[in-house]
Amino acid sequence: MYMILAECSAAMRRSVEGVDYYVAEASEAFRALEDMVREMQIPAYEQKEIVERLMQAKHYLKTDFKMHVRPSSNVADHCLSHALSEANSLYFEEECSHHHSDSCVHCYQLDNILSSILDMVKDASWDNPDAYLFKANVQPLFFSFLN
Repeated sequence: MYMILAECSAAMRRSVEGVDYYVAEASEAFRALEDMVREMQIPAYEQKEIVERLMQAKHYLKTDFKMHVRPSSNVADHCLSHALSEANSLYFEEECSHHHSDSCVHCYQLDNILSSILDMVKDASWDNPDAYLFKANVQPLFFSFLN
């Protein structure tokens, strides 16, 4: 049995066939952010903490976030009516009948880690800073959808 296991080592599946393209893109974006953090000239313990927080945020988006989203929610990040409305569009604007007075600690942590990484990327010295800023600038895109 050990000989078989030694010959047939485990391999990570890389195929995303059947998976929506945005799930694959999101996974690639988190991988790019993790790679950028690992390339930064910061202490190893700080890299480890940032990558851990980033993976927690990714895990939240992949699991619990979809359970929090509702057609109507007092948390702006979870309110579909709010997220899918466009303020300057006659056809895509919908007023919520409630206030967005609550907040979500997980969404706050997600915003916080993405903002932290973006700030670190801006402050770091890179060979091609525009390319790294482009990759790290996922936070405004994501939160323009939620807020």
